[in-house]
Amino acid sequence: MLHTLRITILAFTFLLFQGVLYAQPTANFTVNRTAGCEPLTVVFTDQSTVPNSSISSWRWEANGNFFSSSEDPTYLINDPGRYTICLTVTDQNGASNRTCKDDYIEVYRKPTASYTADRREGCAPLEVNLRSTSSTNNGSISSWVWDLGGPCGVIPGTASDQVSCTYTLAGSYQPTLIVTDSRGCENSVSVEDFITVIPDPDIQISAATTFACDPPFNVSFSNDNPEPGTTYRWDLGNATTYAGTLPPTVTYTEPGRYTLSVEATNASGCTQTLVLDDYIQIGYEVDFSFNSDAGCGDLNVNFFDNSPDGATSILFDFGDGSTSTFGNASHTYAGTGCYDVTLTRTVDGCTNSFTRLLCITDPQDINVTADVQNRLGCELPHTVNFTGVSPVAESWLWDFGDGTTSTEPSPTHVYQNFGNYPIRLTVTDAFGCEKTVTTQNVLIRPLKVFVAQSSVNEGCLPLNFTLTDSVFTVSPIVACNWRVVDDSDNVIFSSTDPQPSGILDREGCFHIELEVENSLGCRETNLFPSALCAGNQPSVDFSGAPQTVCASDEVNFTDLSDDSVTSWAWDLDGDGAFDSSESNPEYTYRDTGCFDVTLLVASFGCTNQVTFDDYICISPPVAKFRTRLDCVTPFDRTFTNQSIGADSVFWDFGVPTSLNDTSSAFNTSFTFPSKDTYEVTMIAYNFDQGCTDTIRGEVIVTELEANFTLATDQGCAPMELEIDNNSVDASRYDWTAPGGDISSRRATRPTIIFENPGEYEVELIARDVNNCRDTFVYQNIFANEIEVNFTTQQLNDCLPVDVQLTDQSTNLYSTNVQWEWIFGEIGDTVGTAVGDDLIYTFDQAGFIPTQLVVTDAWGCVDSLRLYEGINVNAPFAAFEVDSFSCPGLDLSFLNQSGGGNLTYEWDFGDGSMTTADENPTHEYPLGVYTASLTITSASCVNTTTREITVEEVLSNFAIDPDFPPCPPSTVNFDNFSANAREFIWLFGDNTGSSDQPSHIYNEKGFFDVTLVAIGANPGCRDTLALDSLVVIQGPSGDFSFTVDNTCVPAEVTFIGQSDRPYTYTWFLDDGNTLLAADALRDTFTYVYNDVAPDGYLPKLMLASTCDTVLVSPDTIFLTDLTIDFAASDTFLCDGERMVAFESLVETNAPDFQATWQLPGANPATSTQADVATEYLDPGIYDVSLSVRSGDCEAELSKSALVEVVDFVSLVAQDELVCQGDTVQFDISTNATEFSWTPDELLSDPTVADPTLVPTRSTDFVVAGTYRSCNTAFDTLRVDVLPSPRVIYAPVRRFFPGQTLLLEVRPENEVEQYAYDWFPRTGLSCNDCPNPSVTPDSSIVYSIVVTNVESGCVSEITMQVRELTSCPEDLIYAPNIFSPNGDGFNDDFRVLSTIIMESDFLRVFDRWGALVWESSDINEGWDGTYRGQPAGPGVYVYSLEAPCILDDTTIRKMGDVTIVR
Repeated sequence: MLHTLRITILAFTFLLFQGVLYAQPTANFTVNRTAGCEPLTVVFTDQSTVPNSSISSWRWEANGNFFSSSEDPTYLINDPGRYTICLTVTDQNGASNRTCKDDYIEVYRKPTASYTADRREGCAPLEVNLRSTSSTNNGSISSWVWDLGGPCGVIPGTASDQVSCTYTLAGSYQPTLIVTDSRGCENSVSVEDFITVIPDPDIQISAATTFACDPPFNVSFSNDNPEPGTTYRWDLGNATTYAGTLPPTVTYTEPGRYTLSVEATNASGCTQTLVLDDYIQIGYEVDFSFNSDAGCGDLNVNFFDNSPDGATSILFDFGDGSTSTFGNASHTYAGTGCYDVTLTRTVDGCTNSFTRLLCITDPQDINVTADVQNRLGCELPHTVNFTGVSPVAESWLWDFGDGTTSTEPSPTHVYQNFGNYPIRLTVTDAFGCEKTVTTQNVLIRPLKVFVAQSSVNEGCLPLNFTLTDSVFTVSPIVACNWRVVDDSDNVIFSSTDPQPSGILDREGCFHIELEVENSLGCRETNLFPSALCAGNQPSVDFSGAPQTVCASDEVNFTDLSDDSVTSWAWDLDGDGAFDSSESNPEYTYRDTGCFDVTLLVASFGCTNQVTFDDYICISPPVAKFRTRLDCVTPFDRTFTNQSIGADSVFWDFGVPTSLNDTSSAFNTSFTFPSKDTYEVTMIAYNFDQGCTDTIRGEVIVTELEANFTLATDQGCAPMELEIDNNSVDASRYDWTAPGGDISSRRATRPTIIFENPGEYEVELIARDVNNCRDTFVYQNIFANEIEVNFTTQQLNDCLPVDVQLTDQSTNLYSTNVQWEWIFGEIGDTVGTAVGDDLIYTFDQAGFIPTQLVVTDAWGCVDSLRLYEGINVNAPFAAFEVDSFSCPGLDLSFLNQSGGGNLTYEWDFGDGSMTTADENPTHEYPLGVYTASLTITSASCVNTTTREITVEEVLSNFAIDPDFPPCPPSTVNFDNFSANAREFIWLFGDNTGSSDQPSHIYNEKGFFDVTLVAIGANPGCRDTLALDSLVVIQGPSGDFSFTVDNTCVPAEVTFIGQSDRPYTYTWFLDDGNTLLAADALRDTFTYVYNDVAPDGYLPKLMLASTCDTVLVSPDTIFLTDLTIDFAASDTFLCDGERMVAFESLVETNAPDFQATWQLPGANPATSTQADVATEYLDPGIYDVSLSVRSGDCEAELSKSALVEVVDFVSLVAQDELVCQGDTVQFDISTNATEFSWTPDELLSDPTVADPTLVPTRSTDFVVAGTYRSCNTAFDTLRVDVLPSPRVIYAPVRRFFPGQTLLLEVRPENEVEQYAYDWFPRTGLSCNDCPNPSVTPDSSIVYSIVVTNVESGCVSEITMQVRELTSCPEDLIYAPNIFSPNGDGFNDDFRVLSTIIMESDFLRVFDRWGALVWESSDINEGWDGTYRGQPAGPGVYVYSLEAPCILDDTTIRKMGDVTIVR
């Protein structure tokens, strides 16, 4: 510092010698941004100033590293971190100034972009769930932009890190993810061929001929596109299959339609299935159904012709000699039996028949048996096997009894809960007849272990016992294990016998443990605490007091038995029943007379007892009464007096506002004014004994009425009643509803449901708290039902077809008023109609599901739906054809018409010639056309049409020019294609196809874009390809380096080159950056001064419109040498002088050489890596270490490292302090660490001078230590002088004009105190202990009391309050006196300074009788009543007197006790 100061002075002097004094420049600058994401380009602007001169040079530094000498440089910072920017400016006179802005610029690290997928390869359609695994150091990822390609395309700005896409087209896909973190930093990732969608096999199957009129029919199939490595599995539709490329000729032997199914699986496991419905047809299909598959007994059956083709003739043979030529027929079978029903149809000259069996049986003839295995269980879950046997069963229904069922013949069921489950099996035969059988129940109960009550035993030692179990089990017990144990589980007795016996010879209570196992293998253990008890007989005694009492008084009993007693049983009233199990009970007797008292005590079950005859005598009376009620007159009550020993009674019936609710009659009655709850009080008196007894009872007066209403009493079954309970004063309810289900008979508003139609009634019985009852019955409740039925009849044979619809529905109570007919499938109706008898016209043939919905006048609704519905039997025209086409494409027309002997006429609607082909093809020009097909049968003609649009598909698109020029770049395209429905985009970067017009490009280059537009007909498509449509910019280049030496500072030479001139920015990975502008090649040498643990990874950024960062494939590793050392001890005392020094050297080299300098030690030098030395004299010493390692060397010196000392000194001073004052300790020492004891009241017991507010005299010990050296001790005594203690009244009260004597006196009369009163106003003296004062208002005095001898001080306050009223607490009345004539406390009188006279002073006995009264405040009661001494006991007094202050009345009440 002195050297620097000297230079500054010389320079200043030099300037003065020149005769000129120059102003200094001021460095300053601004930047265009102070924070951003890596790499961050910062533009610096110099704002430096200098008077009368100009800046000639600039030196810019970032974190101490030079990066520019320009005036306003642009600096690209590639490495994340905080940067301190310094600018040094020099003016033309050579004067310089430097300014630094700490942590001025912060560069945020870009997030790391990555993703994963749950699957990456598979067959189309391939659903892929992608999840971002990106991370960031800047908070969190805030945005994810996905380009998934395929059908999903670009998903911009989503707030989710997970997306899903289903790829439908085969190919490879390269998803791109751009992530943005909460700092706005962005990064992207794209993985080439990340997703691969494998194409499905292309199946092309045909046959030369697919129709024959009669079997057998031989068919040869052709596989028109066999793929290598693909396996084929054929389902030929006739219950035969074939595995191979092509099956041999197939022979179909039965008439019908056969669906061909071919499944192909390629080498990648992708499977495709081709299904050709009804591909092979032999004859025309014949099918019919009944409205019931079977029946039981006489049965009317409706038959429906379900055949798909129109016929020239139809014949039903019902199998009992009856026939019908109608397609929909009805026939009634008489009695049981089986019938072959045959339908014969002729279509196009082919005659085919179909026969079905209809059996009408008796369900009781069904043979069925049911068996249950493993029906018993004791653990959960429990598995049971069921077996059903029936030769005729078609369906099975097991009811397992737990709410679950099974339709298997022999199911297995697992029960999850304990219970007793009834089992039912219902079977149904082929004709729909049912039979139900039951089996033994499945019983699952847990094994529960108990001990019989006879095993729980107690008594005197020795105790004989027998153990008997009480086990609940579903199977026999096969093993048991008994143990008798103490609290520590020590075994006292054990046995495996079912009913063992033993002798207990130990005092105490012991536990019985029983473990059992049943034949099912279930085990259970239970412990019964303190079940066996035995002890020695205890002595027994007790006392009770008082032994003669009134019935209302308590008697206290005290157990006087010995200490071994563990339980007590008291019979306190001699009735043989125990009244208490407490050791010292309290008891109130409710009867008169003398009672025997018995105490039974036990010691661990061994008992002893004692009885004292006529021990407690109870004096009458005992108050008792009974109340009776007639429910007809609920306000009237009769009261019967049942008191014991009562001379008179007094009744209070508890009517709050009545003065006439009392009675003194022995038995009485009372009419209560209204319904309410009343407390009735009866007081019984016995004049001879002087006892009274009071009893209270509650009387509840009600006006009970049962009543309820219904929202409606006419409804539809199932009918739920909406009940409004209007009952009055009811507390309980009982509901009955014959034929109905009641949720709860006791509920206030139960749910009542009548499931079946009928007429019902509901009865309510209501009860009140007095058990009076009232009944209400609601009759004429009707639950209605509609039974829906209808008939149909076809009236003509050609479309449109008229069908007669006739309602056959019935109604139980109401009238049907509305009929709605619905035709067609649910959700796909073809028409509706309204009416009960109508003709409906159908314009299509076939089976039409039909539903009739009927509504009656009550709003009840029911319906009948026939799913096979109405068979509209008529020839019809129908065909399928694509609704869209394009020029040059042949459209195929598929004829789906129905009917027999049909001819066809096609009109294509474009003016071309018609054709009679069954399934023609046709090519259309551009336009919209209506194609028609007309079919003609023997008697009918029908036509149907379809509209066909022929349009040209044109692919056309353009690029949206507003896209980022640098990757990753999201490019959007505008699709201008015409007449297209689907699109396939190829973006030219081999990332797969997409159907979305948006794509993210991740690499620079020129990219072709192709759009395939597909029309509504997949055969119509157009393709447009635009070469090099997308141009993504970016430079390219490389660099290399050579290292001259590896010991820092190390020189490294860098060489970089690029495809064209760019701005080179070198990032050297040590915080330094170098620039080269507009360079095609750049070479320089750089010096690294530090070693990086992971080496240096240099980077080169080539900057143009887009920036490219090149990362070196190699890392620069350098060598460094750092040294340190440690000492085993740096503070020596108590004679210890040895120190061990350890070198702490870090270097990349394999070895090093050390040299130690140790002044004051022996030895004083050493060349060992670690050295031990001895210090001889006290003092403070330096230590130095120098190290050489290869070409690197370093030296380290530590000043004043070692200190050597001899001893510690410590002296403490005693203290004298008044109680409540604070004292601070004073010691003389060289110690640095302290410990005081005791430490409870010290401010800090670890410092040299803690403070203390002492409460008593105390000796303190202080220990002082100098670092780790020896400890010195001394004692300090604090003597505490007591503060003055005085006796005084803190509050004094006065009347206006009254003079008070304020008195303070010492507690210890020997001590000499001085006094100082404040304020001094009105005081007779202010330095005396007892001044007088006549205050004119309330005031508070402070008194400072000083001990004259010690000087210790106390301060107290005294409140002087003016009285404005007469408080009761200023009236004193004693609570006890003894009128025995001894002259002391012989009478009861009231004392007060606030009353001069009284209105009255009255004394009452405890029954409320007036004993004495006086209006003279100075007169007292002498304890007599009617001239006789009043008995000892408690009396009540009442005082009323005027206040002398405000003439208000003071009232005071209390009790006083006479003691004689």
